[in-house]
Amino acid sequence: MIKHGWDWTRGGLIERLTPEGADHGTPFRRVMVHARQIYVFSTWASVTGDGVLSAHADRIFEYMTKRFWDY
Repeated sequence: MIKHGWDWTRGGLIERLTPEGADHGTPFRRVMVHARQIYVFSTWASVTGDGVLSAHADRIFEYMTKRFWDY
């Protein structure tokens, strides 16, 4: 399970973490942060074969396609 970096209450990635791994309080989400993390998690999943990492990349993609629409 991914313990840090995902906002389990509001969804999406937490952009800034404290040194202890807690949410730093950034009140917004940026699509570029999510896109970069999809790349990181999907690449890492391909290298290691870890399904948890692949599932996390899928979760990020799902969040992006639901929330980051330009009307």
